[in-house]
Amino acid sequence: MYQPPSSGCKGLSGDAISLFNKLQSEHSLKYIIYTITPEENLISVLKSSPSGDYSSFLSELPDSECRYAVYSFGDDQDYTIFINWLPDGAKVMDRELFVESSVVLQREMMGLKPGARFEVSEKGSLAEEVVKRKIGL
Repeated sequence: MYQPPSSGCKGLSGDAISLFNKLQSEHSLKYIIYTITPEENLISVLKSSPSGDYSSFLSELPDSECRYAVYSFGDDQDYTIFINWLPDGAKVMDRELFVESSVVLQREMMGLKPGARFEVSEKGSLAEEVVKRKIGL
């Protein structure tokens, strides 16, 4: 019997926003990838990196698991994007949980522009030239 996600995640892990703020203000990180931990049901940092080109970053997004991610194209916070990654290969309940819970993370991410938020299920929708055009690069 199908049961939708109960109430989304329970919140954020301790470093979820502090690392985002570091990416935005110190520009010492290039990207952050988040997951929702099944044990605690918290949005947690899975990986962060001080370097990496965009195609390497995209290769970190799995074909069968949902993720949240932020990537910075430069030293200006206007060039930071948020991705709600919902691949077709992920479980339906996981996709629903990530959609429902994304507001918990996004409301804490100060400085993200509405046009820099992407909810996608295939990497083709995140082609670098398309994303850059959307954020004004």
